[in-house]
Amino acid sequence: MNKLKELSIDFQKGLSKLGFNRNDDSLFLTNEEKTLPDPQIKFHLEKALEFQATAVYLRIQLNGSYKPQAYLFDFSDRSFIDEDESQLTEIQRKIWSSGEAPIACIFLKTEIKILDCTTHINSDYTPVYLINHLKLAGKVDNLYNEQFAVKIKSGFF
Repeated sequence: MNKLKELSIDFQKGLSKLGFNRNDDSLFLTNEEKTLPDPQIKFHLEKALEFQATAVYLRIQLNGSYKPQAYLFDFSDRSFIDEDESQLTEIQRKIWSSGEAPIACIFLKTEIKILDCTTHINSDYTPVYLINHLKLAGKVDNLYNEQFAVKIKSGFF
């Protein structure tokens, strides 16, 4: 079963651009929460739902537990975020306050924005970016190419 088949084409393109594999055992959609047998994964998906994320990318730790590495948000029905970026600021603030994951990936129609959730929002109430405009159509720097998900999963990122 292709667990991403009900997702928008643009969101799937964005996931692929960052190396998030459709069949990866670390990528979980929030709409799968009720069908998973592992209570720890269910817990992390419930947390992702609180943030209104579309998916969460988990890393399996040495002790066998799961740790969220990235929350993924499907905003691919939009070409851009409001001028003031208050929605992104709120996403970063909530994830930073929870200490749950280091990054949030925001997938828009033509670009991906990656928020740094290890730091507090800016003093002017704007989000802090690891990457502000990663174009889906353009060539990407090696750090943020198809190996992005591998680096997150391995703990190297």
